[in-house]
Amino acid sequence: MEQANSILDSIPASRETAKIKGVMVVEIPVADMRQAVEFYVGQLGFYIDLEKNPPSKWGTDTEMFVKPAAGIHLMLQQTDGKERLGFSLKGEPRPFLVLEIEEPAQVVWSRLRENGVKVGELEDRGGCGIGFPVWDVDGNVLRLHYQPR
Repeated sequence: MEQANSILDSIPASRETAKIKGVMVVEIPVADMRQAVEFYVGQLGFYIDLEKNPPSKWGTDTEMFVKPAAGIHLMLQQTDGKERLGFSLKGEPRPFLVLEIEEPAQVVWSRLRENGVKVGELEDRGGCGIGFPVWDVDGNVLRLHYQPR
């Protein structure tokens, strides 16, 4: 452990020394743009950024920018194959992205499930809130998380 601490001691770790300003966009691979937009906008509640996606280009673009009420864009990126984002831990798929939701997790979980969306079990993390995994139409795993105020 002593060696790890000495490595960390030599790394600048403050906001003032950071070289990255922020996260601009998260690119998500999708096989069918229409289905992906219907999922992210219709099921999850993102909105289409009309500045980046003028309606005149709909149906011809291989990318679509969707945005939450606050935060960064997701760029749905048409791919040639079945690429997915994510990883596994102890054989279980883990989300590549955690999204904060406004409604209680149980309400969103029930609605998505009733709409035929693949969702995992609700997980209460005590004071950290309640969340659950959700799979998009391409098999990308996200986590929706509700933090009571």
